[in-house]
Amino acid sequence: MRIDRGKSANNCSRIICTHAFRGVRLPASLYLLAFSGGVIGHRFLDALIPLWVTLVTLLLCAFVAYWKNSARLVLLFVLGVAWTNFTATNLLHTTIDSALEKQDVVVSGKIVGVPLQTPHYSRFDFVVDTLTWKDKAYDSPGKIRLKAYHNADVFKANQAWQFTVRLKRARGYQNPGSRFNYETYLFEHRIRATGYVRNEASNRLINPGLNKYSISKFRERISTFIQTRMQDAPRHGILTALIVGVRGAMSDADWRILQNTGTIHLVAISGLHIGLVSGLVMWVVARVWRLTGQLQTRIPAQNVAVISGLVAGCCYALLAGMTIPTQRAVVMLSVVAISMLLKRKPAPFELLIVALSVVLLVDPLTPLATGFWLSFCAVVVIICCVTKLNKNTRHINTRPGNKYSLPEKTRGWLSIQLGLSFGMAPLLLLLFHQLSLTAPLANLVAIPVIGFVVVPVALFGLCLFALGFSEWALVVFEYVLIAIDHVWSVLQFLADANWSVWQPPSAPIWALMFAAVGAALLFFRSPFPARFTAVLWFLPLLFFQPEKPGHGAFKYTMLEVGHGLASVVETRNHTLVYDTGPKFNGGMDAGKTVVVPYLKSRGISSIDKLIISHEHSDHAGGYRAINSVFNIDHFLAGVPDKIPDKIPDKIDSTLTAEKCRGGQKWLWDGVRFEILWPLNNDFAKGNNASCVLKVSSKFGSLLLTGDIESRAERMLVARYGDRLGADILQVPHQGSKTSSTATFLNRVKPKLALLSSGYLNRFGHPHKVISERYALRQIPLLDTAHSGALTINFDHTQQQPNHRPNYRDDLNGYWFEPKGATNNTL
Repeated sequence: MRIDRGKSANNCSRIICTHAFRGVRLPASLYLLAFSGGVIGHRFLDALIPLWVTLVTLLLCAFVAYWKNSARLVLLFVLGVAWTNFTATNLLHTTIDSALEKQDVVVSGKIVGVPLQTPHYSRFDFVVDTLTWKDKAYDSPGKIRLKAYHNADVFKANQAWQFTVRLKRARGYQNPGSRFNYETYLFEHRIRATGYVRNEASNRLINPGLNKYSISKFRERISTFIQTRMQDAPRHGILTALIVGVRGAMSDADWRILQNTGTIHLVAISGLHIGLVSGLVMWVVARVWRLTGQLQTRIPAQNVAVISGLVAGCCYALLAGMTIPTQRAVVMLSVVAISMLLKRKPAPFELLIVALSVVLLVDPLTPLATGFWLSFCAVVVIICCVTKLNKNTRHINTRPGNKYSLPEKTRGWLSIQLGLSFGMAPLLLLLFHQLSLTAPLANLVAIPVIGFVVVPVALFGLCLFALGFSEWALVVFEYVLIAIDHVWSVLQFLADANWSVWQPPSAPIWALMFAAVGAALLFFRSPFPARFTAVLWFLPLLFFQPEKPGHGAFKYTMLEVGHGLASVVETRNHTLVYDTGPKFNGGMDAGKTVVVPYLKSRGISSIDKLIISHEHSDHAGGYRAINSVFNIDHFLAGVPDKIPDKIPDKIDSTLTAEKCRGGQKWLWDGVRFEILWPLNNDFAKGNNASCVLKVSSKFGSLLLTGDIESRAERMLVARYGDRLGADILQVPHQGSKTSSTATFLNRVKPKLALLSSGYLNRFGHPHKVISERYALRQIPLLDTAHSGALTINFDHTQQQPNHRPNYRDDLNGYWFEPKGATNNTL
């Protein structure tokens, strides 16, 4: 009997592949998937593989694959791992020497991209050519990110400068529940150091870089033109973001509306915008070319349209700064265009696999970006929706006489929006810990208007500006803003709805995987009972609640907020927030970016007691954001007169602060709380006015001290004596040499000290004398700068050998800075 090897291989491959990949030419697709799997798999490594190990493994796989064809898949997988490992290793080697941190170093290089201008500073990326310190040259760190607080308006794109700067390694705050990991973002964008420009006479402009044909200069010109000529228009920042991808002029209110409605992708120029622009150009060119008569017989209209659409998409990507999302979009667009030019009609998933492998080959670090997962998963969902819709169309009665039937295109658009809502829900919850419930309706309205009206007309105005007709361009931009305002009124209405955003507690990965299975059952062909039970797979995600402390136990979390303090105490049924962190430059604060996400991730909907130790901004800076989101039952403050009663975002708030006084006590779920300080002393001002709180239970005790200094410490020792004893101590005043006196530490006798400090902060905290004082008493000192958020569970588990309070130790990723505190003995 004659065996057809092709059919045999095809049958085997059908067993291997799922229904989603039916129609794909399996051998080539499997090779591409193997390579892509190696690149993506490397993203989850906790440490890099030595280069010699990857090289030896690659050679062994190549030798085996030469003799056995089935080993080629393994070879491609190892090749993907090796390529990513090589890229990541080279990038990590550009990390600056620790001896250069906090030193005045001289760098020369070039400003890349469009600098972000704010009223307080200018921020820009700078490619370093040379770096010297004390007349000694060091290896270039590549691209760094700088801030300039002096003469911030003089820095322009493409300029070559020499600066005196202070740098530190690329780091970001690490906290549970955070929606954005800045450290991962910096690594993915090849930024290995951040810092600021010193105001020194040695700073000088080397080359003005005034090439008017430069893309960066043109992006800067159009951005400046819109911001200066249309600054009174409330949405001019949206227009700049849509045209050239510069989003610095967008307000916090605009970001909130986009986030609550799930429409942030509308202002992030990526696959949607580039695809719409390319498709529009193809449609116009194809119809115009068909009017050329004999010329279209020599050069088909489809070829001209495809090439024109590809060029238009690439030009739009250049205008957006050729960011990583636009690079992915251009690669995918190129794959589709080449397929059309070659007269091939591959299956949609085949195109997707090719685009995926090319994207990962060009940039193997792209799996670190959330946009990578969102874009490719969204395309998968759309393909599944369209495929399922096409199969169901022939079973639906669409006769003209049926008044209840929807037009086919409308039905398809609705199906895609609903499909994206369910299909992307697990991924969105995994990445952002929240889900916009108004996103289907918001996108149903916004995408057609933004994609088919706003963007094309805005780009027409851009062309007028490029040709020198700036006044005509201004008129066009004004009409564009009118259209944006109409869309914005709808989005604002949806964003302000109480049910606009669902933010459940951070669910474990198994619950998200269950939800993903349920989403898959809705899209892929499966028996009816399986599709009927798809909703059941979402139930663990819907009803999951984080584990709460038992009766008599409590949990303390010191969040990483840099220089300042923000912490949370949780009992079985109550929540106390002690300090809210600092306010950052640019209007952001730790309350909004750190505390609120953490509380939401813990399933906390209200705060039983808020304590702001004293009025300094590094402890009270996040108060407004927290008060605008949560209901607060009771509010204590060291200096209540300096805490505002109301905030602009919550006009109906009647929350007033009560002064902390020694002797205030309460009992929650078997856990005792007592305010020890301030007493009725006139000198209790500033730092010494900080509320001192002791929390104790049968499992241990905690002493929170705010920023008290030596005088308050002596008064506490005199008043309470051995009652100050606690197992865990929050180091007073971030480790300043004015606090943590020997007498105080001898009375408290903590087993562990926790310090909230910023990495290489300008105050030098903790002071060397203070660190030595804790070390002399053999008190382990953990700080958030090196450990990330610190969590102590006061229950029966705290004595387990594997108990580690450092959040940074739990991070999986080779790109994170060295983990662990400076004196961690746990």
